[in-house]
Amino acid sequence: MKVNILSALTVLVTAGIVTGCAPAQYMVNPPQAAAPTPESEQAGYMRILGDLRWDKLTSKEEWMKRLPQCLNDSRHIFYDGLKKTDDLHNYFPKGNVDIEIACRDFKVAGIPVNVREVSFSANSGTKSGRMTESVRFTFFDDSQSRALRKALAQKYALQTMGHCSKYTCYVIGDSKQPGMIEAIPTPYTVSLLDKVQLNKSDL
Repeated sequence: MKVNILSALTVLVTAGIVTGCAPAQYMVNPPQAAAPTPESEQAGYMRILGDLRWDKLTSKEEWMKRLPQCLNDSRHIFYDGLKKTDDLHNYFPKGNVDIEIACRDFKVAGIPVNVREVSFSANSGTKSGRMTESVRFTFFDDSQSRALRKALAQKYALQTMGHCSKYTCYVIGDSKQPGMIEAIPTPYTVSLLDKVQLNKSDL
């Protein structure tokens, strides 16, 4: 009889009935694993630089709303608020851009950054029907410029398009503007903005 009682207790303890801590397979409503955070809610989603995002800044109007200090004229481009070029195509290849704006007094990591040029192109997948295809940043202080450019180069690996995160590639300076940073959306970011579903079985 003693053996039978001990055997019964062993079964009850194993099932968690005696302790009150039943294994998940014996519970009526076992705890569920936490659902993964959607990509669109993760930190850094669609980041251009700082809190600027490709999906939130697709048109001239959205940039002007986000940074009211932007300078704009539908057929002019402003350089540092001083020099104005009347014909965009004197500077950019024909068809590359149609509207440009320049924004000031924006900070990244505590460093003042000049959003000097913003270029747009058509995109049927966004609400505005546009997308930002490139952003050029310049700086007011050479030391701060070097610090931010170095930080980006160290954080993101150098790829064909520049130093690239998941959403943005950074072209860090060139021979004409060594202190400039140009941000370009990655092909993955463009695909998210496009929202085009393909039937790949036809390919």
